[in-house]
Amino acid sequence: YAITFLGVSEIEQLKPSINADTVIKWQDETSEATSLILRSNDIPLSPIVDISDVLKKVSAAGVLTPKELLQVADVLRVARRLKLYSSNDKIEILHLSDYFENLYVNKNVEDEIERSIKSEDEIDDRASKTLYDIRRKINDIEVQIKDKLNDIIRSHSKYLQDDLVTFRNNRYVIPVK
Repeated sequence: YAITFLGVSEIEQLKPSINADTVIKWQDETSEATSLILRSNDIPLSPIVDISDVLKKVSAAGVLTPKELLQVADVLRVARRLKLYSSNDKIEILHLSDYFENLYVNKNVEDEIERSIKSEDEIDDRASKTLYDIRRKINDIEVQIKDKLNDIIRSHSKYLQDDLVTFRNNRYVIPVK
């Protein structure tokens, strides 16, 4: 049983060992993990998606989608919570400590993603000053266009079917008689 894709992958690749030290190490880790689970149901481990392709994209200087950024933030959040959990003085972790210590945590990146990304499809206007300025200008221009169209409707209403402006196929449309 595993919660994460990486856990499932590790389980699928497990092979028995004949090395006594390896077997003892695995048994100690399994015993400690079982003990942690039985003593405490609040282990902050939740399902996460496989971000290995996202990491490859980053290392190739690729641009991530909002969805991919949120996936990175999820992984960072789980890692941070696990690391915090492992540093709890009430919990003694001996055999699994290397796994917890090797978790990468970056709260700044996690927070910046959470602040900048609204959803899988939308970047917040205030993700950057430049983006905010561009979107504000677009909004101002759209208001100017609507005002101009409303002026046309008022001045030429006798030629129009309806006194309204619709938006079809990414274009403003004024219905004419």
